[in-house]
Amino acid sequence: MKLQRKIIGILIPVILLPLLVLGWFAYTQLVSIYEEKSLDHINTLITQISSNYETRVNNTIANIEQLSQSSLLVKYVLTESEEDRYSLLHRPLQRLLNSYQNSYPEYYEIRIILPDGEEDFHQATDYSNSHAEDEPAPPVIQEMISSKKEIFTTIAINPGNKEPALYVSKRMVLNDRSIDAASKAPKLRGYLLVTVSLEVLQKTIESTRFGKTGGLFITDNTGYVIFNPQSSLNNMLVDTEQNIDTHSSIILPWLFNRLRTNTENLSTYKTDIDSQVSFFKGINLGEHLYLFARLPEDELQDKVAWLKNIVITIAVMAILLTSLLIFSAIKYFILNPIQILDIAAHEIGRGKLDTIINIDRDDEMGSLAHAISEMSINLQKSDERVRYIAYHDTLTGLPNRLMFRDYLRHTLAHAKRNNEKLAVLFLDLDNFKWVNDTLGHHNGDIFLKEIADRLEHTLRDTDYIAQTSGDDEADNIIARLGGDEFIILIPNISDNFIPSKVAARIIESMHDPVKLGNHNFSTGASIGISIFPDDSEDIDTLIKYADLAMYHAKESGKNNYQYFAETMNESLSIRIALEKQLNEAIRNNEFQLFYQPKIDIKTGSIAGAEA
Repeated sequence: MKLQRKIIGILIPVILLPLLVLGWFAYTQLVSIYEEKSLDHINTLITQISSNYETRVNNTIANIEQLSQSSLLVKYVLTESEEDRYSLLHRPLQRLLNSYQNSYPEYYEIRIILPDGEEDFHQATDYSNSHAEDEPAPPVIQEMISSKKEIFTTIAINPGNKEPALYVSKRMVLNDRSIDAASKAPKLRGYLLVTVSLEVLQKTIESTRFGKTGGLFITDNTGYVIFNPQSSLNNMLVDTEQNIDTHSSIILPWLFNRLRTNTENLSTYKTDIDSQVSFFKGINLGEHLYLFARLPEDELQDKVAWLKNIVITIAVMAILLTSLLIFSAIKYFILNPIQILDIAAHEIGRGKLDTIINIDRDDEMGSLAHAISEMSINLQKSDERVRYIAYHDTLTGLPNRLMFRDYLRHTLAHAKRNNEKLAVLFLDLDNFKWVNDTLGHHNGDIFLKEIADRLEHTLRDTDYIAQTSGDDEADNIIARLGGDEFIILIPNISDNFIPSKVAARIIESMHDPVKLGNHNFSTGASIGISIFPDDSEDIDTLIKYADLAMYHAKESGKNNYQYFAETMNESLSIRIALEKQLNEAIRNNEFQLFYQPKIDIKTGSIAGAEA
């Protein structure tokens, strides 16, 4: 099988599976978003209906308040003689109320009810289908009287037209100023009761559909359905109780209680009734009225079915298009160049390299790997050897001065960019010259290798030491500068005390003696420390300051460490000036020799002299 066929075999599952998963995820997210938007739309709708209903109720209350204060109506209620009311005030009151009904056609019945509940006056339009002697349903009047509220509102079935209606009443609590004393408390003279048509609300409820079976319905506080489009409720949701007065149905009690609870925060309630899942939202229209919306889950699924088809279509097209584009790119960027490189690699390999690598592959990549391997093995060996010699100490295998400076330059630039600190430790072995002088240079080389291994082991306990070509990012690097001098870089230190801990650990590691033949030799280490950027931001200056601090460590008794301080520069300047003066004095023969005699105090004779 050629590489081209292999790539096709890999691309198909690699592209197919992720896109299918992505398509399914997109579909579920779209369904969730569509469901959320549908429920938000229902929430907005029922909130708007509730607002319109509340506005209707508030307007009716304001109008009935205004009507109750009309002088004619007040006079009619205060007239106790029934004969006088009917003979003198009945017809003018009819005209007054008729004008109200002309302005507000929805007020199709206006009544005056006496305190005992008996109807005294009834003004009706043709819409009511009732006669003057008809009365509203007794429960309405009984509820109105027992409520003791100044303004009473409720919804009930009008017995005249068998339609739900809004009833709004006003208590007429008045004093007859022509008879009653001013201090006498007013008393209840009757009730002004207005019957308001809910035809607009009913048409809105009946015309609002969510699919085929979803819709709106209104219940009272007992669960009786007042407005009920039969398509939105069925026997699965209600207990049917045919009643001559109400012609209503009752919501299942457990369902109604849950729906009424969820109206407090307009939350969505999802339930499964007889294997039919539905979403419900509701809102309280008043003390006795609830508006609910039902959205069957099947309706949502029907709506989002087209989303599935779109997602599938997009996924298939994406798979085909992506596969075509990726394969074309691979062919253009990989397969064709491989064929060209294959020929070139064979030409180079046949003419200059002898190493043969057998790779059991029969495609273009195998042939290319064979040719490149022939070249890379030889070139890599040569390059690694050259780089190793150029950057490492041949005796200890540690990085040399050149590699250390390159690494320090790289680390210093990184530290400047990231506002970090680093430390340079300059180490010189104490009394190493004695090893070379007494045991020979061969043993001195063995001693230096042991010291290098000991330094690596000591630092490796907690720190990583880079002994590579310098390409790797390392925490620390240790290098041999020559003779018995070593230098250590510690990057990214959090405080200036860390280098001292490393130096102390190195000095402690030198205590164990090194066995050289039949001899055990112990040494110490003097270490100087300079800090970037506290001491300097220059590579050479940091190394020089660490070297200077090391000399101060030797002058302080050896086998210790010293941090660089500015006073060391001053001492160095003084020392350099003194050496210069001494050299000049030697050249100018400015020295004079004096002898100080030593006296033996017992004999008083001269025992010697000091020059």
